[in-house]
Amino acid sequence: MVIQKINTNEIENILKSIDEKAIQIRVLQESLERVNENLKLNEKDFKLGKISMEIYRDIKANLEKETKTLEIEIEKIEKEAKAILAKLCEIMNENKI
Repeated sequence: MVIQKINTNEIENILKSIDEKAIQIRVLQESLERVNENLKLNEKDFKLGKISMEIYRDIKANLEKETKTLEIEIEKIEKEAKAILAKLCEIMNENKI
C-alpha cells in the first residue's frame, strides 16, 4: 500500500472556509434574533396604542419578509458548510492508514 502525502494546505483552506461559514451563520442568526425582537416590540406598540393598525401591518409585513430572507440565507450557508465538511471527510478517508 502506498501512503500518500496529506495536502495540509487544502485541509487548512477547508477549515478556514468552515470557520468563515460558521461566522456568517452566527451573524445572520443574531440578525434574525433582532428581527424577531422587533416583531414583538411592534406587536407590543400596537397593543399599547402607540401605532395604528396600518403601521403595525406594514412593519409586520416587512419584518416577516426579512425573517424569511434571513432564514433562507442561513439554510443556504448551512448547505455550503455541509458540502465543505463532506469534502474534508473525503480527504480524511482517502488518507487513512
